[in-house]
Amino acid sequence: YEYQDRYPDILPELRNLLYDHYLKSHGVKAGLGSYSTIVRQCLAWQKSPHNKRLVTKWFEKTSIVR
Repeated sequence: YEYQDRYPDILPELRNLLYDHYLKSHGVKAGLGSYSTIVRQCLAWQKSPHNKRLVTKWFEKTSIVR
C-alpha cells in the first residue's frame, strides 16, 4: 500500500467510467458492479454446506490430511 500511495489517482471518476464502459462492451453487463457480485457469491458459498464438503473432499484427494 505504501508503494501504491506514492502515486495519486488521476481522474478516478473518469477511470471508473471508462473501465465500466470497457467491461460492459466486453459482455460484463453489470460493469464495475460485477466486482461486488463476486464478493457476495463467495460469502454465500462459504456459508453453504457445500463448501465444507468440497474442501474435505479436496484435502482427502490430495492426501494433505490423513
